[in-house]
Order: sequence, then C-alpha cells, then structure tokens
Amino acid sequence: MVMPPTAATTNPETIARDSVDPVGAINRAIEALDWDAAQATLDVIDNDGFRVCSATEADWDRYVESEEEEMKSRHFEFRDNSIFLIEMSGGLHGSIADGIDDAIKEATRPEVTGTEHRVLESHRDVYVDTTNEPAARKLPKLVPDLSYGPAMETDAIFPDWPLDLHWPEFHTLKVEVGINQGWRSMNAKMLRYCAFPGIRYVLCVFVPPDMSVRQYKLFSITNNQLEGPAPDLVNPIPITAATRVRMDSRRLLALPDDTALPGRFPAELVLDLNPILRRAWVELRGRHDRNPPPF
Repeated sequence: MVMPPTAATTNPETIARDSVDPVGAINRAIEALDWDAAQATLDVIDNDGFRVCSATEADWDRYVESEEEEMKSRHFEFRDNSIFLIEMSGGLHGSIADGIDDAIKEATRPEVTGTEHRVLESHRDVYVDTTNEPAARKLPKLVPDLSYGPAMETDAIFPDWPLDLHWPEFHTLKVEVGINQGWRSMNAKMLRYCAFPGIRYVLCVFVPPDMSVRQYKLFSITNNQLEGPAPDLVNPIPITAATRVRMDSRRLLALPDDTALPGRFPAELVLDLNPILRRAWVELRGRHDRNPPPF
C-alpha cells in the first residue's frame, strides 16, 4: 500500500465546511484521516467506504476538476453530502490496472493490427469535463481507472456530443478495478457511465487485498441504455485460467456497419485476465516468497 500523507491535527468535519477553498479543505481532511482505521474498514469485503468529511456536490466537483488533489478523485465516492474513501492508491490496485492497460495496448499495437498507428487509444484515468455545458448536457464527474476510444484517423462515428469536448474524450470502453471498493460501488458507477455518449462497454474487475476472490463483470451499452439486467442483478464471473473477456471490435472502434475493420484488427478484442492477476500476486509477494500464485 502506498504510504498515506502525514496526519494533520485539524478537525476534518470543520475543514470540510470551508466554502472559501473547498479543494484545500478536502485535501486537509484527507491528510487528517486515521489511515489505520480507514485500511481496516476497506479491508472488509462489501464495505461502504470510509467517510472522509462532509461536502457539497459543488465542493466535490471542484475537487475532481482540480490539479491539486491530495489523492486522485477516483479513489473516492461522493454520496449523501459526504466524501468516502473507497480505494487505497497504489499496490495491488495499480498493478492490476497497469496489467490490463498493458494487455490491451499489446493486443492493439500497430504491428499486431497491421495499421500505421494505434486505432484504439488509451486515455487512462481521465474525466470528461462538461463544467461549462448547460445543466441538461452535463455528465457525471467520474474518473475511471482506464478508458479507451477510437483514434481520430479511423472511420468511427462520433456521438452526439457537447460542443466544447474533444475527440480524446470519446471513450467506448471504461474499466474499473476494485480492491477495496466492492460491487456496490462499482455497480452504481456503471449505471452512471451509461450517460456518456458513445460508451459501448464497462469492464469491472474485483479482487480483494488477499486475492481470495477474483471476479469480473462486463456490461454492454447501446445508445446510452444498459443491455440486460441491472448491475446488482448480474452475478460476477469468476476469473480462472480458462476465462476470456471478449468485446466486439467494431463496437470498440465505433465503426458503421458497412465499414471494414482496419488492417488486421481482430473481430474481437480478447482479454486473458488470469495472467494479469498472477503477475500482480508475484509483484506483491515477499522477497523471500518464491511460491507460485495459488490460482
């Protein structure tokens, strides 16, 4: 686990009500956290997060937009006029997210797809800024662990999109990795991702700190409507050596029905998650532990 910031002595409840500098107030509340208590809470599967402080939605929006975050906003959740820590940074979370990103990049590099450049681009943990849009066109301020979208040089169909947004903010796939946050949080986020124009898939992976559970859910979205049952009614799929996650490449590249896939781009993007988890386990084991992963 990444070492937390040094605890401050200021009362976080008082800090959070500071309306003059909400970003600084939230940062100081994070610094003042009891990190041992937070870790103990988050280590419990299906926890509800660790409450950081009170805040308004406007305060939270300012924090997400800021480049002065004490911790990235993707590690937190805003609900019930409060900010909750739901995911510790670094460690297993970072290893799995990096592994998924590496696997997708490897499967779609130009040498594999026979294209002159990458046609499916990685945008990592970005949020789509609609701050200046009319209220009816604002999008949730959500920051995924990973996000992907077609390159501008493809024949992708650009969605009906707020005027001040740019091509790199067009994402057909978003990925959430949960180590401390469980399915309650990821299911709720998934529903909010449906609002993003052009989104086709949301992949959620859950692995608790001891890696005793290894699961995923893949959600498909068409015209901003979730296909199939609500997320909380979908049973997670165990990740084993035989598990393959398959996504339609035409949907990932947002191609019209009558447009061929570029180069040798495969009809499906296939992810093998188990080697990613095994590699994460090896990276985090003790230096004297030479035993192979138990899965």
